[in-house]
Amino acid sequence: MNIAAWAAQPAVTHVACRGDCTAAISAAIAHGGRLIYVDGDLTLAGPASFGAASDPVALVARGRLTLTGAVTVDGIVEAASLQWNAAANGAAVRGAVLSAGDYRGDAAADFDHDSAVLALLATRAGSFVRINGSWKDF
Repeated sequence: MNIAAWAAQPAVTHVACRGDCTAAISAAIAHGGRLIYVDGDLTLAGPASFGAASDPVALVARGRLTLTGAVTVDGIVEAASLQWNAAANGAAVRGAVLSAGDYRGDAAADFDHDSAVLALLATRAGSFVRINGSWKDF
């Protein structure tokens, strides 16, 4: 699915922000957003944590994703390109990272492919979610 179709899903929370979007993304997640879309560049500064292994998030930016400091994400991040500046101890993405362009950074961040986190994201979020007891095949 292309980014425009993904962003058009009813379950996607659109966040409009400029500059440091850490507070806006945190607020969207606190209000139940798990699929987050920014139509442009996304900048996040740590210390900050988004999602959890048991409750992952998808952060998608149409532009560049810039992370600074100790930022952790449990889930998936997707952007046109990725830059991680001053990645402090604990800076990590657990799940998956998708970049249409390049990666730049001045410090080591951990990118951990986590299939369990991705499986949770695939089955618990999106326009179609299974609800126990909602289907009867007579």
